[in-house]
Order: sequence, then C-alpha cells, then structure tokens
Amino acid sequence: MEQKTKTEFKCRLLTELELHEWLGIPVATLKTMRSRPGRDPIPYTKMGKTIRYREDLVLKWIDRNTVE
Repeated sequence: MEQKTKTEFKCRLLTELELHEWLGIPVATLKTMRSRPGRDPIPYTKMGKTIRYREDLVLKWIDRNTVE
C-alpha cells in the first residue's frame, strides 16, 4: 500500500482576509487567536512572512472547539 505525504493532499489555503470573511472574526482577533499560549490556537501555516490557514485544519479546529 502506497503512503501519501501531506503535500499530496489537496487543501485550500486561506488568507487572513478570506478567513475573516468566512468566519466573521476580525483579522486582529485571528492574529491573537493563533498565538495565544495555553489554549487551542487556530492552526496556520507560515511561508516566509506570509500566513495562510488550511481550510481542512480550520474545520477540525472548529469541531474541537464546538460546545454541544
């Protein structure tokens, strides 16, 4: 059975503005949320100085933080 690497999976990378528009969370709050120690930070990918949010990881983060 062939193993897939993470780069073989297709996922959408969102900018801070796209994530803000999708979730309705201010960009400044997103910046705070991704760096808050001791909590479940919003997952992000850093490429140089560029920040991107993988849509699949954000959905998992939402699931983990959903209170029923």
